[in-house]
Amino acid sequence: MTRPDDLREDIARTRHDLAETVDALVAKTEVRRRLADKAHEVGDKVATKAHDVGDKVATKAQDVGDKVATKAHDVGDKVAGAATTAKHQTTVVARDVAAVARRTPAVPALVLALVALLVTLLIRKQR
Repeated sequence: MTRPDDLREDIARTRHDLAETVDALVAKTEVRRRLADKAHEVGDKVATKAHDVGDKVATKAQDVGDKVATKAHDVGDKVAGAATTAKHQTTVVARDVAAVARRTPAVPALVLALVALLVTLLIRKQR
């Protein structure tokens, strides 16, 4: 090769090396911007995930609340039914005891014991 060709190759190599060096320097100076961009990107992802999780939690909480309300209503109905039944049974027993006590005035202690026993049995049955 001739001397001018050698110079041209040397210039081309030098330009290439210089371009790589400039690119490396630019990459180093853009670290803050890249970090800020990455932080913003991650922040957006976290915010989106947090929103999604919040929606899921709210939906689950609503479902659980609905189930609890339904169960509470069912239990309330059962308790009301049991209370009505206990009231009715107590009334019937009291009427029967009163009738027996009127016919047999000599047995008031037995009547009281029987009433106490029935009330105790009813309370245990409710539990």
